[in-house]
Amino acid sequence: MMTTRADTGSSGDGDGSGDGSGEGGVQVTVLLFAECRERSGQTETTLDLPHANTTATHILQAIAAKFPSLEPVLGTVVLAVNEEYVEKDAKLELKPSDTIALIPPISGIISESCLLPTVTLLWCDGMAWYDMTRAG
Repeated sequence: MMTTRADTGSSGDGDGSGDGSGEGGVQVTVLLFAECRERSGQTETTLDLPHANTTATHILQAIAAKFPSLEPVLGTVVLAVNEEYVEKDAKLELKPSDTIALIPPISGIISESCLLPTVTLLWCDGMAWYDMTRAG
């Protein structure tokens, strides 16, 4: 089950001195699903990011640089980090063990019966309501 990841920000002072601030580069695993998989020709890849402290938008830009064929669909994908959905402006502190998933919009087939609205016809004779809906 996927959850939504809140803005994690950074607890370090950002000087990159090895204090856990995440200012160094990081390599993460990226999983590609559906149209992203088809356009890239891969189900999984690694991505080298210059900074562990980043945003989802920066991750998407790095993916577009690595896979230009994905650029047309990246505006519609949902990004997940370690099975948690993230907002595109979320601040993230990534670790080498992190997994990023690109989840494009999901589509499917809707049966004809799903396209017809359900309407219930009610009639009142002043004393009671009657369901006048006919099957079929």
